[in-house]
Amino acid sequence: MKRIEFKLRQHTPIIHFQAKDNGATLRASEVKSKLDRYIISKIGSGKVEQKGWHIPGQKSALHYKLSFHVEGSIKYFLPMNNVAEKFRNAFLVEANKKLSLPIEMLSPSPYFANEDKLKKPGSGDNKWDEVRLATQIEGDIYGEILCQNEELSKMIESHLQSFFLLHNFGARQSKGFGSYTVRLLNDKPINEDKKSIAQKMYDLRVDNCLKSRVDVHHQLSQIQRFHHKLKTAANGQYSELRQYFHEKAIEWEKPLVREMVGLGKEKGTKSYITMYVRALLGLHGQFEFPQLNRRVKVSNQVANPPIERFASPIIYKPIGDIIYLILKDIPDEMFDMEFVLSTEMREKRVRTPKKATFDFEDFMAYVQDKNIKNTEELL
Repeated sequence: MKRIEFKLRQHTPIIHFQAKDNGATLRASEVKSKLDRYIISKIGSGKVEQKGWHIPGQKSALHYKLSFHVEGSIKYFLPMNNVAEKFRNAFLVEANKKLSLPIEMLSPSPYFANEDKLKKPGSGDNKWDEVRLATQIEGDIYGEILCQNEELSKMIESHLQSFFLLHNFGARQSKGFGSYTVRLLNDKPINEDKKSIAQKMYDLRVDNCLKSRVDVHHQLSQIQRFHHKLKTAANGQYSELRQYFHEKAIEWEKPLVREMVGLGKEKGTKSYITMYVRALLGLHGQFEFPQLNRRVKVSNQVANPPIERFASPIIYKPIGDIIYLILKDIPDEMFDMEFVLSTEMREKRVRTPKKATFDFEDFMAYVQDKNIKNTEELL
C-alpha cells in the first residue's frame, strides 16, 4: 500500500453544511471527485481504463482512499452579502447566543444564501438553524492518500500541488471561498513565496491576477466588487463586459429586461442587436426589480437537456496578497443559444453571442482596473 501524506494551508474560509461540527474541514468526497477528474483529464479516460486505475464499475472514480484531519483552532465566520453597519454587532451577539460559537462577521462578501434566513437582529423570523457558516483552520490540515497502485500513486503525487492551486472548495468556491495550497508533501516543503507560486501559476497558464492584501475581509470584498465591475456595474455605468460587446456592435440584454417590467431605457443604451451577454460570465436564474416587486425569469427550452445552471467561468484564487484569476473554458453550448425571458404577462426570446465574438483572454486584456496584473509581472 502506497501512502501519500501532505499538509495544506488554508487561505480563505470554506462554507459547507458541516461547518458547525467540531473539526469540520474539507470534505474528502468533494476533493476526491475533483481530483479524480483532474487526474483523468491529464492522461485520458481510455488510458485510465486500460491501466485499471478506476474502481470496478465506476469509470469516473480512481482506486485510492483520501482522508483529512486537522490540528489547530477553528475560526467561525458568518458570511453575508452586505449587512448594514447598524445591524452587525446585534447579529453577532444573537449568533453567539443561538449557535454557542465565537463568530466573526464576513460582510461584504459574495455570499447571498444567508440573506433570506436572517431578516433583522432579534426578529422572530430569523432561521439560525439553517444559517451556513464558514470556517478557517488556524493550523495544519493533514491529508492522507492510500493507493495500492504505485504508478497511480506517483501520478497523484506529481499533480497534487497544481490541483490545489487550480481549485477551491465548498459553497461559492468560484468567488474565493475555500482556497487551499499544499505546503508539505511527503515531508518535503513546498516553496510558498510569492515568486514561486506565481511561477507555478504562470506555468499552469494562469495569466491574470489582482493585487490584494493578506486580509480575508478585504479579499472577498475586493472579489465581489471586481466581478460586479466585470459583469454588471452600478446604475449609470458600463460594465467591462458591456463595453467589450459595444465594440462589436452588440448591446446587452438589460434594455430588453427593463422593457418587460415597464421601465424605460437607461442612458447610453445603444441601438445595436440585443444579446444575452452576461450569461457568458454565469447564468442568471432571474432578474429582480425589488423596487417594483417584479422579476423576469430566465429559462432554456432549446438545449437537450435544458441548460439550467452555468457557474461563473472565473475562479478567484486568493493566495497570500494575490488573487489569481483562473479562467475556465466556456462550453460551446453556451454560445449562440436561445434563452426565454418571461414575466407573468410577457415572454421574449434572446440569444447569447456567437463564439467568434468572445475570446476570454482578449476580454481580460481589455479590462481596465488598477489592481489587475499579468502573472508574469510577479516573476
